[in-house]
Amino acid sequence: RSEADASTSGAIAQTNEQLATSHAKEIQNLKGELQAESSTELERVEADAALRLESEVERITNDLNKSHAVEIQLSIAKQSEELTASHGEKLARVRSEMEASTSEAIAQTTEKLATSHAAEIKNLQSELQAAASSEIERIQADAEQQRVSEAE
Repeated sequence: RSEADASTSGAIAQTNEQLATSHAKEIQNLKGELQAESSTELERVEADAALRLESEVERITNDLNKSHAVEIQLSIAKQSEELTASHGEKLARVRSEMEASTSEAIAQTTEKLATSHAAEIKNLQSELQAAASSEIERIQADAEQQRVSEAE
């Protein structure tokens, strides 16, 4: 009986270890995917901001070219600096918001996966323990039947 218990306990431990390893790999893969997606999204936002910046600079430049030459030069320099600073600040804010949002999403997804995996592991442990108990009862019944047969 103790061999069967030890064997069953070993099988349960091995299964738990395999599940833990598998789940750790899955979580790591999901983290990698989320980080890759967030990097791609951040690059897209940066590219969009750069395009908008370029478009806005071009629009302002065209408007100013219609004015007096001296005013154009002074205005371009001033507005270009302001626009660059403004877009730099906006880009920094968007980048920061994206990073915070991505980090939060990764943390939430990781937490959900960990909870889900913990529940899966618990269910599998319960199933394995029930199967082990059933097997132990069967072995004990067989042993009892053999003992009764040998006693007769």
